[in-house]
Amino acid sequence: MPDLYDGDHVLADLALIRREWGADDERKINAFLDELSDSDDAMWALTQRKQQRNFDRPFFNSCAIEWMLDQGFNMYRIRSTAVVPSYRMLYAYDHTVDEFHVLAVVRKKPHTAPDYDRRIHYDYEPDHHISIRVLAEYDSLRIARVG
Repeated sequence: MPDLYDGDHVLADLALIRREWGADDERKINAFLDELSDSDDAMWALTQRKQQRNFDRPFFNSCAIEWMLDQGFNMYRIRSTAVVPSYRMLYAYDHTVDEFHVLAVVRKKPHTAPDYDRRIHYDYEPDHHISIRVLAEYDSLRIARVG
């Protein structure tokens, strides 16, 4: 069974969420991640090398972050479709040891906001501090590249 680990910055991400959007969102995210890691079926579904996945119980979808995958990073995002749909959990999969590493928890940029605060929202930009941070942590964890 694959294991799910928190990255070095997840607690800081959750503190930002608590500060900006409330402790209830933080609790829901933690509960979702706990439910995900406790579900053998959900964890096995994440190991399948597909560009997009949908899953019930817990309700989520997952897909590759295309530009990261193109650069050899085995990086994906999870969106809880029922509990906290405004948030994304960015994770890396190390297929050599069957481990998942949640490297960031972010609030997605609002669809209605062409200009947004990049300190508190994320839209997968290569030059965004979250993208830079997760790729650096990916390499520091020595997660195998894909290609």
